[in-house]
Amino acid sequence: MVQVKKIDNDFVRNEWAQGDAGFEGAEFTIINRSAEAVYNKTTGQKYDVGATVAVIRANAGGVASSGLDTLPIGTYEIYESKAPAGYLLNEKWRKTFTVRPENAGTFIKLMDIPEKAKHDYNANDASNKLAVADKVIRGGVRVHKFDTNRNTTEPKGDEETPQGDASIKGAVIEIVNKSPRHVFYEGKEYAPEAIIGTITTNDKGIAETANNVLPYGTYELREKTAPESYHLNNTWKVTFSIRENGKVVEANSSATSPLNEDVKRGSIEIKKHDADTDSTTPQGDATLQATYTIKNKSKEAVFVKGKWYAKDAVITTVTTDLNSKTVKVDDLPVGTYLVEETGTHNTYHLGGYDRDNTTKFAETVHITPAKLEVRLTTIKGENETIAPENFVKRGSIKVEKHDNQTNNTTPQGDAKLKATFNVVNKSTNAIWYYKGADRTQGKLVKPNEVVDTITTDDKTRIATITNLPVGTYEVIETAASESYDINPYRRTVKVTAEKLDHLLNNANQGANDAAAANIVKRGECKLRK
Repeated sequence: MVQVKKIDNDFVRNEWAQGDAGFEGAEFTIINRSAEAVYNKTTGQKYDVGATVAVIRANAGGVASSGLDTLPIGTYEIYESKAPAGYLLNEKWRKTFTVRPENAGTFIKLMDIPEKAKHDYNANDASNKLAVADKVIRGGVRVHKFDTNRNTTEPKGDEETPQGDASIKGAVIEIVNKSPRHVFYEGKEYAPEAIIGTITTNDKGIAETANNVLPYGTYELREKTAPESYHLNNTWKVTFSIRENGKVVEANSSATSPLNEDVKRGSIEIKKHDADTDSTTPQGDATLQATYTIKNKSKEAVFVKGKWYAKDAVITTVTTDLNSKTVKVDDLPVGTYLVEETGTHNTYHLGGYDRDNTTKFAETVHITPAKLEVRLTTIKGENETIAPENFVKRGSIKVEKHDNQTNNTTPQGDAKLKATFNVVNKSTNAIWYYKGADRTQGKLVKPNEVVDTITTDDKTRIATITNLPVGTYEVIETAASESYDINPYRRTVKVTAEKLDHLLNNANQGANDAAAANIVKRGECKLRK
């Protein structure tokens, strides 16, 4: 006549089991420890010293009882011989009790709940009446996180590798108790539906617990925080169960319930500028347009618009819009990229970055979680990466002065063949004009304004203007020497990429490239005899 109580070693109270575990089915073996054999009075069965007299089984409440007439007067030992589902066998707990005439027909109760603060699983006093406390089975969990593109596109085998400069390290995964009862995790009790803890992914996208922390039960995983380079996957959930002691459960894989996440993506915007004016308006009649390649310089390959690009591969080639002077490349994962100018309109030189006519524009940019939109659009570099600039192609106009009657550059008599010309900007846009080698010491000349006034050289009879951007110009004679009459000379000259330098020296005055011819002044001499 013995009654035993089963309790949970973590809770240490007269209540339920943990998680999905239960007390029902725990078995206790009763051994004859009397000085002599004992007999069952109902069946007459003899039990020698050391023999098993009975095996009793716990109910759902964790109570196991022998029949009231099962145990004859004598001394017995009882121990747990089979643990219930979800628990480990308590091999420490063994009790000795004696059935005497005075307590025959009543239960000897081994059901005392120990004081939790003083409870010692490993200590056993065979004479006390403490309930038997079992340790719950505990295991662990491992979860895998993947870049969506890596895990859903070819080639396979690199699922644990992020793309670009992104990292799958740092995803925080919540563990939710989905068991019907409370669980005890890392020193604290949690009710059903409670978040019991979190785990964080490493640089391979793996997050895991130790192999002995999660009680026998059912749990749900869900992502709380994504790595900074990725978007949160708030629809992903996976359920798993702990059933074996010391085993880490693989909650998912690349094929089963994968935690796929989309990498954050950004863009690079490029705006072309004129290197002299720092403006997006081209000079003169030039066209401000350029072509750029975008290369992947990230640590890993990147997936852009349905295709993988290895490190150093050209992702795309783009050309700036004629009107906005801008081009934008989007869908670029967090990473490092090289923007390189590979071509320009023939009215501009390729290069011109940092006011160096020989250096081609090449800028390394970083798309980061903190700055997804990179703009190569400003010149001063304030809060933005500096924009690309190009120098306009420049040419010259030379006007040769002729004597109108001789059609050569030698003046008649003692006359001086000299003239002054205005060069007027007749281009679509303003130009930046400078003299000499220092292009910064110049001026902005709007359409219909005089670019410069030039005068013929005394020896060559040529007036020269240089550093004229591709454009349209009108050469107008404004003054002649006192020896010649002024010529209403006007010629329109187009400085183009195909013909930058022009010499107006044609003797045919009807030609577009006619020289400026003047008529010498004449007088008369009268003699009186």
